Amino acid sequence: MSTRDELVEATCRILRREGLAKLSTRLVAREAGVSEGALYKHFQTKEEMLVAAVDLLVAPYSAITAELPHRVGLGSVAETLTDLVVANYGFLRQATPIWGSLHADPALHERYLALLRERDLGPHHAMALLGRYIAAEQRLGRLNPALDPAAVANILMAVAHFHASMDGGFKRPDDDAPARVRHTLSVALAGLALAPSAPASSERSNP
Repeated sequence: MSTRDELVEATCRILRREGLAKLSTRLVAREAGVSEGALYKHFQTKEEMLVAAVDLLVAPYSAITAELPHRVGLGSVAETLTDLVVANYGFLRQATPIWGSLHADPALHERYLALLRERDLGPHHAMALLGRYIAAEQRLGRLNPALDPAAVANILMAVAHFHASMDGGFKRPDDDAPARVRHTLSVALAGLALAPSAPASSERSNP
């Protein structure tokens, strides 16, 4: 593992163990077992370390998102979207406490956002890929063509955000979290994204 990777891993450990308020270049260097001078070869500010840590946490979700253009017309749309939302939940479960701490420090939050804007980073790229995937599946007749792709993307991601917020805020058990996400998502897909000819309505139980 490179020194930079060790520093990013150290940043993630500190964020999980002690929170954003305790994050500093000195503590990260100590955690990684390197000098502050070695750290400054890779990161100049706390914001840069934070961006790198979030990028590491989001990697599994980003990998699935990047595959969306290649999954158009293949396999089950519901399975593809479920894999994506569950992966996003996993990222958000770790990232939501960090963002909460950022909101409590307006100056740090603005510096962090400025760095994202400078590097053109943020969720807009993933959301654009998801919207294009949904639109492509609509054109193939595998999703309801009457729905706005961007709105569907927002609703799907809202499922991940809701569960990450609830699970973190109320310390709900992690072992059955994916099942909770999948259940909520199945309802959202049945109501919003399935093509009108799909048999979901006939499977719905009577009230």
